[in-house]
Amino acid sequence: MASSVERAAGSTDAFAVPLLSIWCELRHLEAVYPGFKHWYWGKVVPGVALGSRRIFTSTYNGRISGIVIAKRESEKKICTVWVPSEFRGRAIARELMESAITWVGTPRPLFTVPDGRMCEFYKLVDFFDFEHRETVTDFYGSGRIEHVFNGALTPPVHA
Repeated sequence: MASSVERAAGSTDAFAVPLLSIWCELRHLEAVYPGFKHWYWGKVVPGVALGSRRIFTSTYNGRISGIVIAKRESEKKICTVWVPSEFRGRAIARELMESAITWVGTPRPLFTVPDGRMCEFYKLVDFFDFEHRETVTDFYGSGRIEHVFNGALTPPVHA
């Protein structure tokens, strides 16, 4: 199955995928990360407009087949990686991550993975040779455990 990795939403080109369509694909993450909606509309979308954040998408037959959100502000971070279940196992996340890593400007951006999803992300962090630096609890929600790669999490001023 061929997919196309699109230019980032909000790049100097026309939007490859509308920001509302991206939100519709990601909105379920609000249940996992309280405040995700506020973060997306209050941080990501304005950051895209300012050029400090970028959304990389992949599409197949007009459907979103992958999303990666990255930022290069005070920290260089891959913030979100999402591939719908029907598109997993096709290297879409890896291709999007490669584009995001190039844009962020470091081969080892900050990257976190929830404890319950480490099995899903193992091949990806291994492929990029990300370094596991710490495991933190309660950073993204009470009782949540996150594995941190390539750096350390610092408490957000305003996420």
